[in-house]
Amino acid sequence: MFVNVSIFTKNRIYLFCFMPRLNLILFSTLIRIVLFSALLVNQPSLVYANTLEVDSLLAILNGEIPSEEKGEILLKLSKSLQGSDIESSFEYANKAYDWSIEMADKNIEGQSLKSIGTLKLLKWELDEGLDYLFRAIELIEQHGTKEQLQGCLNTIGSAYYRKGDNMVAMEYFDRAINTLEKDSQNELTAGILGNIANIHFAEGDLEKALKYSHQALELNREINNLNGITSTLINLGSQYSKKKSYDKAIKYYEEALEIARSNKNKRLEVLVLMNLGNRYSAKEDFNLAMSYLEKALVISDELEDSGQKGKTLYNIASLQRKLKNYDQAISYGKQSLELSSKVGNKKWVLHSYKLLVECYKSKEDFKKALEFKSLYHTLQDSVYNIEKSEKISEISTRYETKEKEIENQRLKDEQLKNEAIIHQQKTIGLLIGLILLLTLTVLGVLYKNYKNKSKYSENLVKEVASRTADLEKSNLQLKVSNMELERFAYITSHDLKEPLRNIMSFTGLLDRNLPEEVRTQKNISQYTEFILNNTKQLNFLIEDVLEYSRIGTSEPEIKMEYLKDVLNSVLSSISEAINKKNVEVKIGDLPLVQVEQTNLFQVFKCLIVNGIKYNENPKPIISIEGKLTNGICQISVTDNGIGIEEKYQDQIFEMFKRLHDKRKHGGSGLGLAICKKILTRMNGDIFVKSKLGEGSTFTFSFQTSEEV
Repeated sequence: MFVNVSIFTKNRIYLFCFMPRLNLILFSTLIRIVLFSALLVNQPSLVYANTLEVDSLLAILNGEIPSEEKGEILLKLSKSLQGSDIESSFEYANKAYDWSIEMADKNIEGQSLKSIGTLKLLKWELDEGLDYLFRAIELIEQHGTKEQLQGCLNTIGSAYYRKGDNMVAMEYFDRAINTLEKDSQNELTAGILGNIANIHFAEGDLEKALKYSHQALELNREINNLNGITSTLINLGSQYSKKKSYDKAIKYYEEALEIARSNKNKRLEVLVLMNLGNRYSAKEDFNLAMSYLEKALVISDELEDSGQKGKTLYNIASLQRKLKNYDQAISYGKQSLELSSKVGNKKWVLHSYKLLVECYKSKEDFKKALEFKSLYHTLQDSVYNIEKSEKISEISTRYETKEKEIENQRLKDEQLKNEAIIHQQKTIGLLIGLILLLTLTVLGVLYKNYKNKSKYSENLVKEVASRTADLEKSNLQLKVSNMELERFAYITSHDLKEPLRNIMSFTGLLDRNLPEEVRTQKNISQYTEFILNNTKQLNFLIEDVLEYSRIGTSEPEIKMEYLKDVLNSVLSSISEAINKKNVEVKIGDLPLVQVEQTNLFQVFKCLIVNGIKYNENPKPIISIEGKLTNGICQISVTDNGIGIEEKYQDQIFEMFKRLHDKRKHGGSGLGLAICKKILTRMNGDIFVKSKLGEGSTFTFSFQTSEEV
C-alpha cells in the first residue's frame, strides 16, 4: 500500500473543528493514558533496539572510534535503551549533550536535548520534558535534518495531547504533516497516521479511527517497524474493545504481546498486559484477567514507572471490586491514589477517589465513603476551568436577556395591533350610532366588545411594564457581573507583578554574583537567561491584561488632537523598531479631524508594530490612509508581511488568540483584542483582509463630529 500524505491536508480543517469537544468526552481520560504511550512509540526517535544492538554499540563506544562519531554512538545507545533501562538511557543522552557542548556540535546538541525531553515525557514529567523539546527544536530547525524536525514536532504534539491541550497538539501535528515529503513511506508517516486515528478514537468516530489504524498497521508492516506494529495493534485492540468486539480485540493484543516480548520492549509489554486484563475482565474471565494484571504490575515495578504502576493498581482494584473483595479493592485503590498523586495526575486521582467511594458504600462504611466523596468533589472543582464556567454563565444570561427582548417586542406589537382594532371598532360604533340611532341592540354589542378589548389592552400594558422591569433588572445584573469580572482581572494581574519583579531582580543578582568559571562550566548563564526571558514574556502578558481590564473601567482623560499628529507621535515612539528593520512608512490621504489621543494612539501603535513584527520581507512597507464619510472616519493600515489564513481572520481579535509560535514572534496575544475593545467603545469596528504570504490590510472605523 502507498499512502498519499495529501490526505492529511484534506482532513486538517475537519480535525481542528472537532478538537475543542475532546475534553468533554467522559471516557477520554482512560483513553488518553493508553494512547499516550502508543503516541510516543510511534515516533521515529523512539525506536528500541534489541540486546545485540546495545552490546554492539557498547563495543564500538569502548573501542577506538573517531571523536567526531562519539556523539552519534551515545545517542543511538540512549535510544536503544529507552524501552528497557530508562536511567541508563538518561545517562547516555546527557553524555551526548556534554559531548556536543565540548565539540560545539549544534546538531548533536539538538538531538540530545530532544532525547532528554522524550525521556522526561516517558517519566510523566511533561512540563520539564516540553522545556527540553522547545530548546531542541530551535537547534534542529537551524542545524538538523527535516526528518529530525518532523520527529520533534510530532513528539511535542503528543505531549500536548497528553496534557489535554488538543488545539496546541494539533498545531504541532499539522506542522509535522506539512514537512512530510509527498508519498513518504517511513516510520514518521505511520506515526502520524496513528496519531490521527487516536484523535478520531478519542472523538468517538470509531470508523475513521479504524480506517487510519489499519493504514498505519499496513505501512508499519511494509517497513518492518516492530514498535510501530506493536503500538498500532494496541490501538486496534482498544478500538475493537470500544465496539465490544472483545474476541477480535484480544487477537490484536495477543499479537502485540508476542512482538513486544520478542523485541524486549517492557513498556509496551506492560500496556498490552493491562489491556488484556481489562478485556478478560469484561468477558468475566476474572482469573485470567488477574493473571495479566499481576504480570503488568511486576514489570511496571521493575521499570520504576509510577504512572503505569498506578494505573495497573487501579485496574486491579476495579477487578477486586467486581469480585466483591472490597478490602483488597480498597488496599489497591489507595496504592493507586498514592502513585497518581505522586506523578501529579489529577484525573487518575479522581478515578481513585470515585472507586474508593463505591467500595466503602458497598461495605456500608458511609463515613469513609463520605470522606472520599468530599475529597473527590474538592479536587473536581479545582480541575474545572472557572473561566469557561463564567463564560457559559455570561452567554446564558445574554441568551435569556435576548429572549426577554423578543417577548417584549412581541407584546408591544400585539398591543399596537389591538389598539388599532379598538380604534377602528370605536369609529364604526360612532358611525352606526349616527346613522342607525334605533339599532341599540347592535350598538350595545359593539360597546361591550369595545370594553373587553380595552380591558385586554390594559392587561397587556401591565404585562409589558412588568417584563420591561425584569429586563432592566437582568441588564443591571449583567453590568454588575461584567464590572466584577473586570475588577477581578485587574486585581489579579496587578498582584502578580510584585512577585514577578522579585523573580527578575533576584535572577539577575544570582547571575551577576556567581563566579565566572561556575557560570561558564555549568551553563548557569543560559539558565538565568531562560528564566529572565520567560519572566519578561509573563510581564508583557500581565501588562496587557491590566491594559485590557482598564478599558472601560473609568473615563479616559480626553485630549483632542489632529489625526495626523497622533500618527506622528506613534511613529516617533517606535522609531527604533522602524530604523532597525529599515521599514518604509507611507502616509496617504488622511481626513483632518480631531480625535481622542489616548485611544487612537494605542490602536495605531498595535497595528503598525504588528505589521513590522510579522514581516519577513527584506523591505517592509507600511501604508496608512483614510477617509471621512457621514461622520464616520475609516482608516486602513496595510503591510507586506506574512499574511493571515482566511479561516483565522475572525479569531485574531479574540483574547490570547495566537497564530504563531511565541518563541519566534513575541507578544501576549492581547494587542488586537485591546484594539477591538477600544473601537467598540468608540462605536466603531475593525476587520482584516489578508492572503497568506501577501500581507494584510486592517481597516478600522469610529464616529467623529470634529471635522476641521
